[in-house]
Amino acid sequence: MKDPTLAVVTLLKADADVAAKVGTRIYRELLPSSYKIEDGPAIVVRRVDKNRPITTHTTRIRISRVQCTTLAGTDEDSDTISDLIANALLKISDTTLSPGVHVIRIDDQGARPDNSDAREIHVYRDHHDFQISYL
Repeated sequence: MKDPTLAVVTLLKADADVAAKVGTRIYRELLPSSYKIEDGPAIVVRRVDKNRPITTHTTRIRISRVQCTTLAGTDEDSDTISDLIANALLKISDTTLSPGVHVIRIDDQGARPDNSDAREIHVYRDHHDFQISYL
């Protein structure tokens, strides 16, 4: 089974600009219970949904929506990291990413800040969605 979520995590960990901001604090699906905002900004990547494969002749194109959530101590840092994620992902097309996911294209599905009560404890979140078409 192809895993676009893991492919995004792997790509973001290898991106120099993203790594400069969050280091290795890029997680799949869940934030570790040991994480504290004092550790520095972090990213959580999770699959939001997937569509049934589209079959064209002999090719099966899969489409998944992946959400990248940034956590940071300031709203500005959260926005900046969200933009760096978009820069890293949107330059990918017709490329095979580890672990063997051939990405046809990635489309930006928009970002929104999280205006939850977490702001009262100085944790700022930004949710950024991407639609991934892959083989």
